[in-house]
Amino acid sequence: MIADTKRCQTYINELAKQAIVIRTAVAVAKTMRDKFMRAVPITTGTCLEGNETKISTALDMLDIAVNSPLWVRLIAASVPSHEGKAL
Repeated sequence: MIADTKRCQTYINELAKQAIVIRTAVAVAKTMRDKFMRAVPITTGTCLEGNETKISTALDMLDIAVNSPLWVRLIAASVPSHEGKAL
């Protein structure tokens, strides 16, 4: 029988792993946003038209969320050497 603590650690590890992936993706998207904004392109006729601010705000909100104390604690509690087979 697998102990609940092992199940918890497996879940923590996967949450932390995915949070790191999201952090990386958000950082890349924010870098692209900054380059895009500096280029000042005309977005007329694209799905970006009228949505630039919404996209920028969404990226900032994702960044804030994935760097919140909850996710920082989960990442810190991750044990990379754990095999992750408890779930």
